[in-house]
Amino acid sequence: MQKEFKTKDSSISFILALVIPNVLAFFILLIAGIIVGDITSLENTIFYKIMATLLSQAVFLSIYFYITKRKNIPLLKSYEKDKLNYKQIIILVLIALVCLFLISPIINVFDAILVELGFSTSTLPISLNKPINFIYLILTLGVLAPLSEELLFRGIIFSGLKEKGNKTAILISNLMFMLVHLSIHQTVYQFILGIILALVVLYTNNIFSSILIHFINNTFVLIINYINPYFFDYKFLSSGYIILALVLFFVAIITLYELLKMLKKQKKNNDKKPAIKCDRLVESKTETNDYLKLSLVFGVILWIITFIMTI
Repeated sequence: MQKEFKTKDSSISFILALVIPNVLAFFILLIAGIIVGDITSLENTIFYKIMATLLSQAVFLSIYFYITKRKNIPLLKSYEKDKLNYKQIIILVLIALVCLFLISPIINVFDAILVELGFSTSTLPISLNKPINFIYLILTLGVLAPLSEELLFRGIIFSGLKEKGNKTAILISNLMFMLVHLSIHQTVYQFILGIILALVVLYTNNIFSSILIHFINNTFVLIINYINPYFFDYKFLSSGYIILALVLFFVAIITLYELLKMLKKQKKNNDKKPAIKCDRLVESKTETNDYLKLSLVFGVILWIITFIMTI
């Protein structure tokens, strides 16, 4: 009998993912600031940049290991209920490319509007002006980030929330995915991408499907920035670009619908195999809902505080 994650596990994981990285960052910078005498001088140091790219990912993986060990669930194996076939992999790659090239333009417009409103520009924590920096960011943001974020958000949080129904699980897990980044620039794209990532996991029954899409998305953005550092300096608020972005977004919605439908059809073929029975431990519904509400309220408050600080 295979155990499963519950809504309470999702709520606890989300709160830990919000609190631990920020608390650790605060104390690490405080101690480092005391040692060097000035916290502001740390922002341009390699120490600060490494912390900015590794701290959250390390914490996410630690939370994942902690929850899976506490639940006595085998690492990774519980997310490989169905193996990916070559047709599914092709569809997943196409979905990733659609997200990258057809949805990104409308996100560029959104980001440009934020800059016009006075918000700071979203930048990478480390400059891509050196090959060593590019390789480092590929390993951390391109490989480690998709792995840690997908194991936590689609592996534990989405899986645990599924007892409330797939639609509710997708909505709440993606809200959590959006909130944990604490960035207004990433709000829209993270939510859209999160919906797609949750759907591909749902339709493939394999966590590596979302890891693959997330990896392609992050890696291609880094490659584009490395090849042409001025690629994202385009005038995104020009009328021509806005019209193009809207048209591409419309095409993306239709294309993604068809691709996800194809992916779902592949799942139906795989569903002919006997289903794996799982233990369903009975928990207090009131206690579970309290944990969920508390985690969401806390996440929203923290996001609003971050939003106000960036104005």
